[in-house]
Parts: sequence; structure tokens; C-alpha cells
Amino acid sequence: MTNDVEKIITAGIRFTLDRWLKEGLASDPCEINTGAAKGGTAEDFARHVVHDLGDLGFLPARLHITMLSQDWDAPETIGSPFDRTEIARHYPSSVPPEGMDWDDLTRMSADLGFTFESHVWLNKGDRHYDAECPEGVANLFDLPFFKRAVATWVAEHKAPPSP
Repeated sequence: MTNDVEKIITAGIRFTLDRWLKEGLASDPCEINTGAAKGGTAEDFARHVVHDLGDLGFLPARLHITMLSQDWDAPETIGSPFDRTEIARHYPSSVPPEGMDWDDLTRMSADLGFTFESHVWLNKGDRHYDAECPEGVANLFDLPFFKRAVATWVAEHKAPPSP
């Protein structure tokens, strides 16, 4: 069930996205999340959402601009952006995508060259939002950015051998 704070965050993301599209800063939400938008990166977009919500007087408390490892203790010691212990600690609803385990995510992040800044999104509690997912998801791996990465990696590395 969507609560009022979630509706405000969703409305703020849609407001900012509409502005970016009308001003030619992006042609679509995917362009923002892949870093190809004229207006900047996913991090820039997230900062604009927070700014726009604040200007409208609706900045929800504890709405964070999030990147993997951002709030974690000693992120320089983490070997993978998908550190299972820290994700479980900070985002308990976030689990590996179906058919994958944490070791697969570690391999995927290495194979795709992920860094802690590979994707930036908004987070409130255990809900994750970005330009492509203004309604938010409970599992960060359900954000379209990560779904595309998983699909690409699975197709290249987990496909059965050809007969």
C-alpha cells in the first residue's frame, strides 16, 4: 500500500522528470540512468528531485540520495558494490534477483566494471526510486538499471552452452 510520503516522492520524481524532458535535458528516463542525458547523470537527477521537492515544501525526512556503500561503515574496505552483509543491514528487502546468488552479483559487478557510483538513486527506508521507477521498489535489484545489468550479464555468462 502506498502511503502519502511515497506518493509525494513519486510526484516529485515525475515533476522533475517532466521538467527534464520538456527542457531537453533528457529524451527519456533510461537516458538519465545510463548517464547519457544532457542534463547529467542519475546522481544529478536525484539531486534535482530533492531540490524540487524542497522548493515545493514537500521534502520528506530521511529521503537519501543513495549509491552502493554510501552510508556504510568503512566503504573503502568493501570489495564489491554488492556487499551482502551491508545490503542486508541497510536494505533487508533487497535480495539477489531470481536465479542469482550473492556470488553471482559479485562476479557481475566485476565483469561489468561496476563501482560504488555505477548507479545513484533515491531511497527512503526500504524503498528505492529513480528516473525510470518513480513509484519505487522494495528490492533495489528491481530498479530497471539493475534489471538491465543482470539481464546483460546472465545472457553472457549464465546461458547454457550451445548444442
